[in-house]
Amino acid sequence: MTDINDFTTKIKEAEPFTFVKFGDSEFICMSGAWGLKGQWSDRNSDGHLFTRECGDKLIEAYHYLIAHPRTWLTEARRDNLYNANHIAQSLFDQLHDRYGEPEIRSRSADVDLLLHHNIKSFSGHAEYDLLCFYKTLRGCARPKVYVGPARLKPAADLLFVDEFIEVPLIDAFDEYEYLRSKLECLTSGTIVGFSASMVAKVLIRDVMLSADGPVTCLDFGSAFDSYCGFETRSYQPTPEISRQFFEGIK
Repeated sequence: MTDINDFTTKIKEAEPFTFVKFGDSEFICMSGAWGLKGQWSDRNSDGHLFTRECGDKLIEAYHYLIAHPRTWLTEARRDNLYNANHIAQSLFDQLHDRYGEPEIRSRSADVDLLLHHNIKSFSGHAEYDLLCFYKTLRGCARPKVYVGPARLKPAADLLFVDEFIEVPLIDAFDEYEYLRSKLECLTSGTIVGFSASMVAKVLIRDVMLSADGPVTCLDFGSAFDSYCGFETRSYQPTPEISRQFFEGIK
């Protein structure tokens, strides 16, 4: 299984790669199973609406990304599909029958690889490795783009990003066509970070297809929420601890 040091080396050596996460939300949306008999919410935990259009785009993205030789696609465990959604679990099983279990794929990585969990859950070595990754990313001279909500702009500044593309905090897929147009034809070697919930996965596929050469795409997800002052996950460190951690990359 790939660890964070492998990705740090790729950044240092200008070797393009993609890290993308398909979790509970993506499988629920892909399966079309939301809202059945009122048992499941029609939105994910961040408030983004499940729609058939988004689900179809996610399926297209999944098939493209899982087969791409420079992509590490990580997934939630089947048992973690919230509310025991058997339709989403069935889709999960079908895809694994086709592509194999994540643990035996040659391009496998921890779904939380880029996240700074509570500092107490880190060994000193693991925390240092993650810090090195973000320090390397910050110092990288290649063009960098960050796609995320306005409240994460401080994270873009932290990483010395050249362009920040704002997405809606809620229902980001509504702006899909606009976001796709903003990300078309990126320069080869560009590094693009995403904190955009479900639409991020769709946009990553689009970026990889439209860029004028290989690019690096990083699905940060909620990695910088706490750093920017927002505690959106139970496993996140406090904003104070997160800011202290990321100060180490300056």
